[in-house]
Amino acid sequence: MSLQIKQLCLTLILFVGANLPVFGQETPPFRYYGAQEYQAAAQNWKITNNPDGEIFLANNEGVIHFDGAHWKTLKSVNQSIVRSVYYSNERLYIGMYMEFGYYQKDPFGIWQYTSLSKNIPNKLIEDEQFWNILPLGTQLVFQSLDQLIVYDPIKESYETLIHNNGITGAWASNNSIYVQDTKRDFYIVEGGQWIKIAKGDEFGDALVIGMKNQQGVLTLVNEWGEFWNNKSGKWSMTWDTGLRTAHVYSATVLADGGWALGTISDGISIWDAQGQKQYQLGSSNGIKNNTVLSIHQDDQSHIWVGLDNGIICINNQAPLRSYVDQQNEWGTIYASAHWKDITYLGTNVGLFYRDNSMRHYAQVPGSSGQVWSLSIHRGILMMGHHLGAFAVEANKLKPISTGSGAWTFTQIPDTDLMIAGTYRGLELFKWREKSWSKVGKIDGFNLSARYLESVDQKTFLVSHEYKGIYKLGLSDDFERVSLVEKLNEPEKGAHSALAKFEDAVWYHAPSGLWKYEIDRQKFVRQEWADGLWGNDPYYSGKMSSFDGKTLWLFKQNKVVRITSSLTQGTYQTKSFPIALETLKPMRGFENIGQLKGDRYLIGGVNQYLVLNNQALTKNTPAPLIQQIEGQDQKTVEIYSLPLSGGEIPYRFNTIQITLGAPAFEVYKKTQYQYRLLGHQENWSEWTDLAVVSWPRLTPGNYQFEVRSGSSAEQPSEISTLVFKIASPWYFHPLMWLLYLVSSLAAIWSTHRTYLRYFNRQKKRIMEENERNNELNQLQIKQQFIQDKNQFLEDQFSQKKKELANTLLHLNKNIELLIEVKEQLGKTNNGDFFRDLIKRIDDNLTDEDSWKLLEEAFNNVDQEFLSKLKTEFTELSPSELKLCVYLRLNLSTKEIATLLNITPKSVEIKRYRLRKKLNLGSEDHLQDFILGY
Repeated sequence: MSLQIKQLCLTLILFVGANLPVFGQETPPFRYYGAQEYQAAAQNWKITNNPDGEIFLANNEGVIHFDGAHWKTLKSVNQSIVRSVYYSNERLYIGMYMEFGYYQKDPFGIWQYTSLSKNIPNKLIEDEQFWNILPLGTQLVFQSLDQLIVYDPIKESYETLIHNNGITGAWASNNSIYVQDTKRDFYIVEGGQWIKIAKGDEFGDALVIGMKNQQGVLTLVNEWGEFWNNKSGKWSMTWDTGLRTAHVYSATVLADGGWALGTISDGISIWDAQGQKQYQLGSSNGIKNNTVLSIHQDDQSHIWVGLDNGIICINNQAPLRSYVDQQNEWGTIYASAHWKDITYLGTNVGLFYRDNSMRHYAQVPGSSGQVWSLSIHRGILMMGHHLGAFAVEANKLKPISTGSGAWTFTQIPDTDLMIAGTYRGLELFKWREKSWSKVGKIDGFNLSARYLESVDQKTFLVSHEYKGIYKLGLSDDFERVSLVEKLNEPEKGAHSALAKFEDAVWYHAPSGLWKYEIDRQKFVRQEWADGLWGNDPYYSGKMSSFDGKTLWLFKQNKVVRITSSLTQGTYQTKSFPIALETLKPMRGFENIGQLKGDRYLIGGVNQYLVLNNQALTKNTPAPLIQQIEGQDQKTVEIYSLPLSGGEIPYRFNTIQITLGAPAFEVYKKTQYQYRLLGHQENWSEWTDLAVVSWPRLTPGNYQFEVRSGSSAEQPSEISTLVFKIASPWYFHPLMWLLYLVSSLAAIWSTHRTYLRYFNRQKKRIMEENERNNELNQLQIKQQFIQDKNQFLEDQFSQKKKELANTLLHLNKNIELLIEVKEQLGKTNNGDFFRDLIKRIDDNLTDEDSWKLLEEAFNNVDQEFLSKLKTEFTELSPSELKLCVYLRLNLSTKEIATLLNITPKSVEIKRYRLRKKLNLGSEDHLQDFILGY
């Protein structure tokens, strides 16, 4: 069949079968990738993977490369559609229009293309496209619709095998190539020969889509979904899948011997080796395009589906199954239960159910409203509802209490009573005639009791998210609360909850996990549980325990299961790496319910997961180091380092490493943990970022280690990269030698400089010492002169003082003479007395006394009188005498006595003296004389 006819059939059947119904079912988790996400064209024709787990898809725009963290497109080398891809021996082989060759990573992780078809340009047929690449031992076969080209990468040789009737498909098995031609006949190619092994009418006269050769039995599946096998040379149809109207377009054999069939109009279906359909994915349950162009199962058993518009990854071997409500009727699931072969879902819309005969969930009549809880008590499924408490019987509801919304139910130990926690306190129910009936409201407590657990028959604990934990004591008749005690510890917390596990009440809040110990009458924090969270922050305190033997907790990236161990007081834990953000449950209303056996239902928004606790979880693949670059922060220039490691110039010491993680689990968030030995010795926290960087690393050797996974599982093997930051040019050994020589030269030069400096200093100091000696000598002389002058001044002052004292003594004598004279004048005026008075007057006016005084004064103050006489020639002897007395600092009275005149006469003399000395009215005579 020509390519044009094949495409026409595809279009017609797509139109006919696009609206065929697909029933609801639980399927493995899968994820759809749209063209906007992987940034390439819509159609994807072939898929392959390499040993590291990276995925490659033949796309209309080139080859799509996905490493779990980054999408890249290797653009088509001739702008044509890439039809085929196959990875072998570190080469990614591709086929397209009039071209085939391979991509290979260079040492820096960059894909480089090498053309093979250019070596045989004359062998290509006009308008040829290569639709398939098949392994044949160490060789590769490139298949077009006209020929096979066998390429030997070891010998670098080519062999062409042309089929006259054209080729509709080719398959490789057991080092043999099988081919169907346009006449529907089936061939095996051996020794370059086309050997027919069956005519088309032997297996339905239809296009063969897939082939399996196992234990000597050749099995084919045709375009109508019919399986044929050849035993002992005879073909017979083993089963019909019923996919005739959907038209099978692609098929692959799975690792377990089953089949994956892709159709044009009905998505993909998975079948086991016995022909039993396992599940189907189509537009009705999440696939946004029903046309499957290619299918590939990678080494991790994920099934990759190339669509006419997009890509799908199916976690075929995951311990999870998912159910998605494509009609968005459920809303948010708050609770679930499996009872009497019926699965129930309690949501914000109402109660939904499905039994084994039903394809879809249906809503229980009369259940509209929020369903808060589903629990089994004495063989009755009880539903806590916004409108009250109900018993569920198959698809019918039996109201037990209405008027106040019911949260939860707790049986009173060793009685036939049960308590319901409601919006407005507690209600008491009694088991009568094989059913529960309401007794009445329990008085004494009116707060909302969403979480209610029994400690013993009379003691209960209620958790109120906004108020904290209350301890309640019931009366003997259980009809009223006789004791209400608010506990101080633990403190209230957002989304906190209570649960009963191993006959004890547990509390989970931001402060941790707590257990109520009856003998101590208090909650005790369980510090051993802190290690369960890893680097997961507190997300919700919601807990679930179905049988009291298992406790389930919810973290942001995992669900934790706690069971008791053989040693009392110790526990076993198991974490399931499930990112709750993919389910989008309402925070604080996370839920898990038990199905048959060890299977559990985890509710979300319009979907749920079924967890198989017994299924084996696979090890996380090791992360990939895709690229390492150094950056110069000044110029923003980039330096690429080979993936094998090496040396990075110092100026590119800001390092960035790009990672990949081919872990494609839909409900698990792939994270990385790394360290850089030589800089960061401890492991980092788990992070989603697939690019790590360090600014301005110092020169030295480094070893980068990275592992993938999460805090919920064992980390993967470690991937390692060793590199070195080179020393800057100024740290080169030759530069050190230069530094040594320069240092020695600098030391010698410095020594010489300091030597010259010290010599100059020595000379300067000697000169300063000489100057200082001379100055000291001069100072000594000056001091001697000063001392001498001081001595002379002291002598002058002493003599001056002695002269003044003499004058004062003389003054006293004169006063005595005057007094004697006055007394004598009062007596008789005899000659004797008159002669004596005359002699006294002569002595008081004796010029000789003045001369004696003048001579004594000149000895003390040699220059005063001579200078005064020279400058003021008009001064009389009496005025000079007055000047001397003033120079001796005598008072007016003392001067009057010495001159034998009255004080007033002294003032007159002073006045006249001022005029002769030319003194102004503001000048002081005494000061002038003393300072002259």
